[in-house]
Amino acid sequence: MTDPAERTKSEQAQLVLVAERMERLRASITVPSSPTDQPDLIGSSKQLAFLTSLVRDLSDEVLYRSVAAVPRAGLGQVIRAYTDAAVQAGEAISHYTVAYSELGFQHRYEAASVRT
Repeated sequence: MTDPAERTKSEQAQLVLVAERMERLRASITVPSSPTDQPDLIGSSKQLAFLTSLVRDLSDEVLYRSVAAVPRAGLGQVIRAYTDAAVQAGEAISHYTVAYSELGFQHRYEAASVRT
């Protein structure tokens, strides 16, 4: 059986790793300063895939803790931290997919104007 203090430190470390992954992704997504500074669809697709993988990782953590739930102090707080983070990540996905769709429209429009 793991010492409760050790388990708490381990869970805190895992939450920090997730937060660091989100921060790296946030830092890598820039807002273009001009219409000619738009990201390409390949890079945008990779960023969206990474963002959705974060949500999957968060839900996996909650699932793991819920299935293996052994009554212990702090479990509810740990699960709440992951589910709260999932809300934020889900909202980020929502906003990103709107921008992603608009970027796709712009690329289709540019391709159509090149053909004419």
